[in-house]
Amino acid sequence: MITTTDNIEHLISEAIAGYAQKISYQRSFESIADKSSIRLVLDNKLLVSTLIRTGIPYHVFQTIQDVSPFNEHQWAVFLGVSTKTLARSKQTEGFVFKPLQSERIFAMTEFIYRGLQVFEDYEQFKQWLNSPVYALGNNKPVELLSDQYGRELVLAELIHIDHGIFV
Repeated sequence: MITTTDNIEHLISEAIAGYAQKISYQRSFESIADKSSIRLVLDNKLLVSTLIRTGIPYHVFQTIQDVSPFNEHQWAVFLGVSTKTLARSKQTEGFVFKPLQSERIFAMTEFIYRGLQVFEDYEQFKQWLNSPVYALGNNKPVELLSDQYGRELVLAELIHIDHGIFV
C-alpha cells in the first residue's frame, strides 16, 4: 500500500477528479480538465451534489478504499451496507453506488483528505484514528465516523488540532 500523504492525495484526486471531469462534460459544468485536484472538486458543491445523485462508480470507490486508513468492514459500516453487499458490488460490472452511499463516500473522502492535510503523515493519521481521544469522550475517532454527527465531532477535533488547540 502507498502510504505517503502526497501519493494518497494524488490517487484520490485522480479518481474523483477524473470522474468529475467526465460528469462535468456531460452536464455542461465549468470544465475542471487538467485540474485533477480533490480540493477543486470538493469546493464545487453543485458538482459534488451532481456526482452524488449520479452515483459513484465502484472503481472510483475502490481507489479511495485502497488508499484509505479503513478496512472493508469499516467501509461497509460507513456506507450502511453489509460486507457481503460490498463484495457483490465489486463483482457487478459497471456497478454504481446509490446516492445515499455516494454521499457517504464523498463525506469520508473529504474526511480523509482533511485528516491527511492536518497530520501530513499517513501513519500518524491512522494512529490517531485508532487511539482514544479525550476531547471525544475517550472514544476512538474511527468509532464515531459512521454517522454525520460523529463525523462532525471528529472533523471539529481535526480543526482544533490543525489550529493547535488541544483539550
